[in-house]
Amino acid sequence: MRWIIFALAFGFVGSQQVRYEPVFGQKKTYLYQYEGVVLTGLPDDGLAKGGLKITSKVQISSMGQKNHLLKVISPQIEEYSGIWPEENFIPARKLTRKLSPQLSQPVMFEYSRGRVGKIFAHPDIPENIVNIHRGILNILQISIKKNQNIYELQENGLEGICQVSYTIQEDRKARHVTVTKSKDLNNCHEKVSESKGSANFQPCETCHQKGKNFRSVSTYTYILKNTEEGAEISEVVSQETHHFTPFNERDGAAVSESRQHLYLLDFKDQSPPMPKSPMENHGSLRYQFSNELLQMPMQLVRTSHNDTKITKLVEKLVQINQEKAHPDAPQMFLQLIQLLRSTNLTNLQSIWESESKKQSQRQWILNTIPATGTYEAVQFIQSKIEQGELSQFEAAQVLFLVLHAIKPDCHGVDNATVLLSSPYMQKNPFLRKLTLLAYGSLVQKYCNTVRLCPDEALQPLHELVTEAGSRGHEEETILGLKAIGNAGQPASLKRIQKLLPGFSSSANAVSNRIQAVAVMALRNIGKKDPRKVRSIAMQLFMNRRNRAEMRMKAFIVLMETKPSLALVTTATDVMTRETNLHLISFVYSYMKSLATTSVPELQSLAAICNIAVKRMSQKCDKLSYGYSKGFHFGQFTDKFLAGIDGNLYLIKKSEGILPHTAIANFKLYGLGVSTEFLEIGIQAEGLLQALLKSDKSNGRAPKSNATASILEEVHGWKPMPTLRPLANVYIKLSGQELLYVELNQNNIQEALKIMSNQARMNGLIRKLIHQLVRGISAKWTKPLVASEVRHMVPTSLGLPLELAFYSTIVSAVRAKAKMKVAHVPSNLTLPELLNMNIQLETQLTPSSVKDVVGIMGINSALIQTGVEVQLKTSTVLPVNFTARLSGKERNVKIESPPWQQETQLFSASTQAFAFSRNIEDLASAKVTPLLPSDEDGMRIRLLRLGRNSTTDHRETMDRVLPLAVPIGSVCSTEEPLDGPHSTVQKSCMKANTFGFEVCSETSVVNSGFTTNSPLYKLVGENSIQVAIKPVITPISVKKLQVELQMETRDQPFLKASHPMKRNSRNTSDFSEAMQAEGKLVLLRLKNILHHQSQNKGHLSYSSSFESTSDARMSSSSFFSSSSSSSSSVQSSYLEGIVPSIFSLFTRAILIDNKEEGYLTRAYVDTSMDQRLLQVFVDELPDGGSWKACINAEMPSVHRAMGVLKWGKDCQDYNIAAKASTGHFEHHAAVQFKAKWDKIPQTIKEAAERLADNLANVAFTLGFSQRHKKGPPHQLSVIIAATSQRTLDIVIRTSKHIFNRQALVIPVSLPFDVTSPSVRQRGLQVLTDLPAMVSPTSTAECTVTQNTFTPFNNKNFNYQMPENCAHILVQDCTIDLNFLVLIKRSGKTIIVQLLFHFSEIIIESTTAGGLELTVNGTKVPIASLPFSSSKFVSIEPSALGLKIKASVLGLESLFFDGKMIKVAMMPWMDGTTCGLCGLGHSQVSHEYQQPNRRKTTDVLKFAHSWLLPGERCNDTCKLTKTTVKLDRPIKLHGQDSTCYSVEPVLRCRVGCSPVKTVPVTYGFHCLPADSSMMPTDKELKYTNFGPKSEDIASTIDAHVACSCPSECK
Repeated sequence: MRWIIFALAFGFVGSQQVRYEPVFGQKKTYLYQYEGVVLTGLPDDGLAKGGLKITSKVQISSMGQKNHLLKVISPQIEEYSGIWPEENFIPARKLTRKLSPQLSQPVMFEYSRGRVGKIFAHPDIPENIVNIHRGILNILQISIKKNQNIYELQENGLEGICQVSYTIQEDRKARHVTVTKSKDLNNCHEKVSESKGSANFQPCETCHQKGKNFRSVSTYTYILKNTEEGAEISEVVSQETHHFTPFNERDGAAVSESRQHLYLLDFKDQSPPMPKSPMENHGSLRYQFSNELLQMPMQLVRTSHNDTKITKLVEKLVQINQEKAHPDAPQMFLQLIQLLRSTNLTNLQSIWESESKKQSQRQWILNTIPATGTYEAVQFIQSKIEQGELSQFEAAQVLFLVLHAIKPDCHGVDNATVLLSSPYMQKNPFLRKLTLLAYGSLVQKYCNTVRLCPDEALQPLHELVTEAGSRGHEEETILGLKAIGNAGQPASLKRIQKLLPGFSSSANAVSNRIQAVAVMALRNIGKKDPRKVRSIAMQLFMNRRNRAEMRMKAFIVLMETKPSLALVTTATDVMTRETNLHLISFVYSYMKSLATTSVPELQSLAAICNIAVKRMSQKCDKLSYGYSKGFHFGQFTDKFLAGIDGNLYLIKKSEGILPHTAIANFKLYGLGVSTEFLEIGIQAEGLLQALLKSDKSNGRAPKSNATASILEEVHGWKPMPTLRPLANVYIKLSGQELLYVELNQNNIQEALKIMSNQARMNGLIRKLIHQLVRGISAKWTKPLVASEVRHMVPTSLGLPLELAFYSTIVSAVRAKAKMKVAHVPSNLTLPELLNMNIQLETQLTPSSVKDVVGIMGINSALIQTGVEVQLKTSTVLPVNFTARLSGKERNVKIESPPWQQETQLFSASTQAFAFSRNIEDLASAKVTPLLPSDEDGMRIRLLRLGRNSTTDHRETMDRVLPLAVPIGSVCSTEEPLDGPHSTVQKSCMKANTFGFEVCSETSVVNSGFTTNSPLYKLVGENSIQVAIKPVITPISVKKLQVELQMETRDQPFLKASHPMKRNSRNTSDFSEAMQAEGKLVLLRLKNILHHQSQNKGHLSYSSSFESTSDARMSSSSFFSSSSSSSSSVQSSYLEGIVPSIFSLFTRAILIDNKEEGYLTRAYVDTSMDQRLLQVFVDELPDGGSWKACINAEMPSVHRAMGVLKWGKDCQDYNIAAKASTGHFEHHAAVQFKAKWDKIPQTIKEAAERLADNLANVAFTLGFSQRHKKGPPHQLSVIIAATSQRTLDIVIRTSKHIFNRQALVIPVSLPFDVTSPSVRQRGLQVLTDLPAMVSPTSTAECTVTQNTFTPFNNKNFNYQMPENCAHILVQDCTIDLNFLVLIKRSGKTIIVQLLFHFSEIIIESTTAGGLELTVNGTKVPIASLPFSSSKFVSIEPSALGLKIKASVLGLESLFFDGKMIKVAMMPWMDGTTCGLCGLGHSQVSHEYQQPNRRKTTDVLKFAHSWLLPGERCNDTCKLTKTTVKLDRPIKLHGQDSTCYSVEPVLRCRVGCSPVKTVPVTYGFHCLPADSSMMPTDKELKYTNFGPKSEDIASTIDAHVACSCPSECK
């Protein structure tokens, strides 16, 4: 028993001696061997990789209980760039010598229980060297838990605080413990990383569920041996992998793999002395970024002697881009950016002083400095702008670029704030607009990097909106709101809400434009605080008092916040009770299209919308495109983990195909993020009205004050502003508004003023002509970094791994022009110039090169290694011609020299390679193509065969990479894959006649042989080239020529131009033959198209539609008529009878002056009832056999036909077509028929493919299909208009009949389909189709007795007081072109129409007749029609009179003694006022008063438009006055006296009320003891309109009065 107890006690003591926490024994020194390797590339063997290796001995000494000393001994750095695993690492001796003194410096660190604490190093050691030490110390970081073998925790490390899993296995026999640590680097609480260019990217969490583009993981295996002091780290092996692919990770990814091996060599019982040099605290184990982002990953540049290097590089760039953009220019441009980024302000000033006077160099410097994005660049630009050394254009472009490129931190914001306060900015509105918008974008980027956005950053924008609002400056307020929208911070919500109705009482005084911009400014804020923005947008949308346009924009904001099902359902229920069809159509169409999207981010919202649209009425589907619409489309591909969605918003106020506001945006998905790539918004309400107005008006009416005097009697009348922009356009990139431009009437007036100044215009023309005669030459070069997106993370070696994407463009234009004229008069005018003979020699060479670079690898200021994929494109379009113009002879001739040498028009190539370079030995940088060449591939295969019997190489790699696949495993015995194969395709399109050909060549060599993956297919050497080459011809081409001769009045061009003459053969015989041929062709066409089949299923005279397949159609105009056999179809050729309307030569002139090419002539004959068109294309020289002939005629308005023939003498191929009108099932219809006998094989094959796919297309469009064999080589289409919005369509081919009934078209047809005139006009009705795109609805207002139907069709009843005139409708702009008054006097109704130049009065009589008075003179009704001026006409209509003044906006005013009907022109939409309303059909429950306030009280609204009687002899006995509320009021606990804010109807002084009506008014209250209270006599002239409404109360308004017979 005692032995058992002794054994247990011994085991217990033994177990207590096993300690897991690693320690370094006090006063001991441990010597380790360290190896670290990083390799980047595709994971397959046989492809190139780039990497490096660090080997050294590491000495760790204990300096106390926690403090330890680490020293790197004999470090060696080796580089790798070659085919893996065949190549060897190459020692970087120069770099090793440079870094050894720094790496060998001792580093002190705290270490306790396996955790690394603070790190101390010599102050002279740079941070990137300390990071390498961190990579070694990171191996020692281990967290041991007692009594747990498997556990997870959050652990601090080089990469941040990440999720770590531990597994502990104990080997008691060997007395050591194996600890495995796995770290998920994608699951880090405080991830150490640095990015640039991704501030406007939004994470797509739902995209991550389908796959990740970047995934990182690391594993560590520790061998811990138990000692008396604790666990001793005997060996550590680590492996860290970073997988990246732009596509789905299932199809493979590029891999950056880091491996470390640390194993114990020896230890000593002594410790080195403490370093005497001071140590500086470098923080914790976390990687510290310093200036890595300043170093571009694709090149290493020494920064010494920058001034000289920059100057030489600029000179080189100017030199190589003289003629066209050079392929190396983008790379050199990036190198110049790199050099300027490391240059201080003093050097920038020096470079500018030496190069700014050279125009080409100046352009390059100004284009490059902003791209650096440094603080020095901002300061430099500010100084140059303030000193006036930059033009406005130069200042605009550098400001725009630098503010979008500057680093978004507190220093960048401070520098931008200084720019905003610059006096120069205050003086230049355009630059200020650019700067403010860019500042808003900068604030948004900065606030994304901090937890709480500082108020100081937003203060300039908030102050701008506040100050502009207080001054009533609309443009400044809009600018501030747009900048706030760019910033997108929730702290700005209060400022925006103050401008929105329903959130602030002062919002009623804010213009509609400001409110619309304020709503859209919520969009970016919604990305940060969707809950608050969703609430605001929902309130705006639900408020029926808001304008429909604002509610639509609020709905856009609401949907972008991804609302819940409950909110969407609520919005849907609101729409079921909505009366505004524009709003209903917009909401329904957008949700319906959104329900079909496949974008993962919108799947939940799509499902919600799918439920919501089913709750709305199916009638919404029938709302035409004349109403507002919203469209969404989205597509996402799982294979690429990429997608796109787009939205199109069309907002309208009235029915018509053209919207007044259109917004289109596109959003891109990829790499696990989304970005709002592009948005373009156009608002052209004012422009559309101006265009429509200009179509109807030929002049302007004279002005007078006749109507203005009447409006003086209307209390508080305010005209609508007319200086609103006619159009404004804005552009957004990545969700940030870059620029918006407005066009207003002042701009047009200024332009017209310049153009109307004939002397000035002639002077400009003369100046331009003189410059062209002397010759002008221009050069323009523009480099641009279109994209710079970078992401850096630390690797386990302590080196930064970078993923970078660059897109760089260099564009160049070279132009030369010189004009030759006989004589330039000193007083040359434009008409004289047009009649001169001019020769213009022009050379134009636009070119562009673009580099797109993707990099994955190690990037530091010392060494770069990894893999790079490049896409290079080049485009050149050289133009060299001489143009001769003769306005008098109506002749244009353009000549160009022939192609003498091959010119590459377009090329694109991709290549992928591994690279390795270091700053100390740039000359030995190595670049290896990712795919091995054929020779390399053969060598690698031979080496593999030779190594099958040995393990030397594998053992070597196992030492370098200890976790490599072991020999003998299944994976190691796989057969090597075949190498890449090259595919080359070439094709050419020859134009032998003109001596050139266009050829394309494609070459594909990629790594797709390893796996069928998009990534592997992208990697390789692929190229495409398009070039134009000269063609060897028997006789060389002297020049190419295009000549256009228009018809001249004196004689046909046929007789005037030598090239038009026939050759020596008998011309008359040829003409007669052609005439006969023309007759035969048209007669044959007639027989084909007029033939009637008697078989069942063919079209016949029957008007019944028996079945889907037996579509029947009848009309004499369709197939046969008495005139169908008339001589109209037997036309002869027009050549020689009428002159050609034009002749077009396209020819090559040979060196023997002979010509080859083609001549095109067109003839038109409209002298008879039939209309005839003939076009001939002849081959040059005369006698060429190839010809093309087009013969078309329209013998009547019901029929048109044509024939196209081409080939030898127009005999090889032919196609005939006919269009005719008639009726189909009693509906007006048109039929199109086509027939061909013989066509080229290529056209035939294309037609067959189209016919095969027609069934699928027809099924998609809802057509029914029936197989039925018809006549071969024929196609017929019947389109019948069954209503204004529906069509019946029947399509017959040789095999099928397709039928679709009641097809709804987007907009209504612009004619009455039931009218007999439609059939009478025949094909002429097609000329009305363009009217479909213009507004078709005319707003109408009617008055019948006491029922008023305003423009919005919202009826109300109102009994007008006797003898008191009311404004029925008027032009409510400051132009005040017309005004209509209505008055009742007993049973008589008087309508008075006032213009600036005329007055028209129509009065009903008791006998039921009408009396007309024009300008005080009675006009008999029998003498009508009558024109008061060229602007106004009066004509009888039905039983009444109709007055038209469309030029002034009044389409018509009809009055028959009982009913009044007013119709406005479409361009008056929203610009009228009065009892009829605003002139559009939008239903509203509010009425607008003269002071532009709105009310829901009909009586209050009607009384506001009453003209009071102010004088004793006025027939109206009512006046308007401010009324004091009789009853006492306590307001805020204080006795108050209240006065009506608006005047109330009262009987005139001396009269007493006979009838009153209750009306609710608002009242403003004053304290009872206030000295500001008016007396009773002062009430009539006191205006409380601007005051606030404190209470509302109902009082009696007088509507009828009794007055004494005599005036007093």
